[in-house]
Amino acid sequence: MKRSSAIFLSISSLPSKYGIGTLGKEAYKFVDFLKDCGFSYWQILPFNPTGFGNSPYQSFSTFAGNPYFIDLKELKKEGLLSSYDLSKYKYVDNDFVDYGLLYQEKFKILYKAYKKGYFSLEKEINKFSEENSYWLDDYCLFMAIKDYLNGCSFLYWPEDIKRREEKALVHYRNLLKDKVEFYRFIQYVFYKQLNNLIKYMDSKEIKFIGDLPIYVSMDSSDVWSNVNLFLFDGEYNPKLVAGVPPDYFSKTGQLWGNPLYNYDEMKKDNYAWWVQRVKHISKYCKIVRIDHFRGFESFYAIKYGKNDAMKGKWIEGPGVDFFKVIKGKCPDVEIIAEDLGIITKKVKLLIEECGYPGMKILQFAFNGKKSNPYLPKNHIPNSVCYIGTHDNQTLKGFVDSLDETDIDYIRHCFRFKEEKVENLLIRGLFNSKSNLVVINACDMLKLNDEYRLNIPSKTNDKNWSFRLVSFKELFKLKNKYYKLNKKNNRV
Repeated sequence: MKRSSAIFLSISSLPSKYGIGTLGKEAYKFVDFLKDCGFSYWQILPFNPTGFGNSPYQSFSTFAGNPYFIDLKELKKEGLLSSYDLSKYKYVDNDFVDYGLLYQEKFKILYKAYKKGYFSLEKEINKFSEENSYWLDDYCLFMAIKDYLNGCSFLYWPEDIKRREEKALVHYRNLLKDKVEFYRFIQYVFYKQLNNLIKYMDSKEIKFIGDLPIYVSMDSSDVWSNVNLFLFDGEYNPKLVAGVPPDYFSKTGQLWGNPLYNYDEMKKDNYAWWVQRVKHISKYCKIVRIDHFRGFESFYAIKYGKNDAMKGKWIEGPGVDFFKVIKGKCPDVEIIAEDLGIITKKVKLLIEECGYPGMKILQFAFNGKKSNPYLPKNHIPNSVCYIGTHDNQTLKGFVDSLDETDIDYIRHCFRFKEEKVENLLIRGLFNSKSNLVVINACDMLKLNDEYRLNIPSKTNDKNWSFRLVSFKELFKLKNKYYKLNKKNNRV
């Protein structure tokens, strides 16, 4: 990985007229800004449909695209929507996404576009379906059944369709044909718009850094269509679920609730499902951050039905053999190992064996220990440095929480002459020995913790909802960040 830099900004956080960021005009403007500032990458969150808590890490599919990111103005240009259709679309244009209103409005207007354009696009949609058959058919049927059963989790579906009995599959495909084709249309449109954006990014020499959650959502087409690959019992119920024990973020641990993998079963076909996942995201993202990397060495398992993550057990993961398969089948993808949390010697050894860059977080650096791996003097080139990730406080929130002793220590560690600690940390980030550095757009704008993207283990309306109303203030920073990139040999 060359010496370079990225801005982290979720697609959902882009400005747009319709209440959430999209793959439309503002995304192209942001690519231009990245280029003008000397950045090489745009880091995003998973671009899959959001599920429980509006989280992109709890998606109905690890392969599908988020319908909310479809740009409506582009559909109008293509004649699939009218000005009248757009005038009837209700949205809230402020600093936070209203997911409740979005859910009510977006699917209604997308259905209008589907009815108007499906048959004229049928040939293209069929081609898209053939190319994506390994996930698309199951996803579309899964979503159609969920709608039919009022959003009910597949764990509580009638037994015949929960278990995917052939008669039931045929019955629901016939019964819900229109809804199945609607979801197929949505995915065609999403990936068409995404591919168009990527072509533009290529022309500007900008690449995506994608995010691949280690786990998939319990209520997902991934689990429903591949239940044998997860730790379920004979009654199609989960036995153990994912999380982490008490840590920096939570005294009772984090109960994520995702189903855990049956790695013994996965190994039988050389991890084919995982290979498909990595190949799929690598079509769109030059670099892929694998979330919770330590779970491949050993993972924390909590009995299904528990209310917290206090009591669990560590189970050995697939280890380096798994990544030998991934490297062999997906040789072109570059992987970042999200190596945060409880990192043992065995986890460190796995990362070294794989050769992947790990992550350095400046907010974790200043505890007074000289051996702290996040301390700037301990950074190594084969790493990726952040001030904070989407799970941390914003830069301003972090600085506001410091006392004078903390601030003096930070100044001592950097030895830069800066009046404001925020500026010192930004300068220190770009000066890092890490080959790749990533700055959050919130931190460029020095926004406080009200605009924090996520608080781990907490469910609230603001998680995952921050968005920019305009680019006006961000774009004023173009010269500043070009100079930072240039000075630190990152252009």
